[in-house]
Amino acid sequence: MNYLKIKLKDSKTRKLLIYLSLLSFIISFLLFKKLDNTLLLNNLKNIPELLNTTHLNFFLPHLIIILILSFFALFNLNFLSFPIYFCFEAICIFYNILSFTAIYYFKGFIYSLFYIFLTKFFYLSLIFLLIHQISSLTQIIFTNILNKTHLSLKKNLKITIFLLFALFIYDLFLYFFGTNILSFFLPFN
Repeated sequence: MNYLKIKLKDSKTRKLLIYLSLLSFIISFLLFKKLDNTLLLNNLKNIPELLNTTHLNFFLPHLIIILILSFFALFNLNFLSFPIYFCFEAICIFYNILSFTAIYYFKGFIYSLFYIFLTKFFYLSLIFLLIHQISSLTQIIFTNILNKTHLSLKKNLKITIFLLFALFIYDLFLYFFGTNILSFFLPFN
């Protein structure tokens, strides 16, 4: 967590995040206005029924994203992957907010924030820490090959495995309990 605090205190990082957020909002707004959203909006109108008949299953998309971001982190290319992935997630989040708000107005806005908090907040925090950990692990591996010391390698490997396990548990939690929690907090019928 110290890495996250240090990075957010850096003014260049904050400016980059603000710029990427604004860019993502503009892109998501344009997509929302230009694309045919009738199917999506009709599905969102039936959200109480959908929540009763399906599960939130993010396991495969999360696995693919972890593999892709890990590949970039392994080759120390986070400067490429982070802005692209941040924009992708921000566009998805803003599009979600716009969609719920278009149908249910203020209640939809509040519900979309709750939905994002439940499905994205913990996941994105873990992904950020995992990618940082993989980058550190890669750097330690390359330096330890030369120095033949393995103490920090074992510690970072344990942390990486813990983060992967936490993401797996989070996906299981969403699969089994996510729809029940979202159904409980539905502000509309």
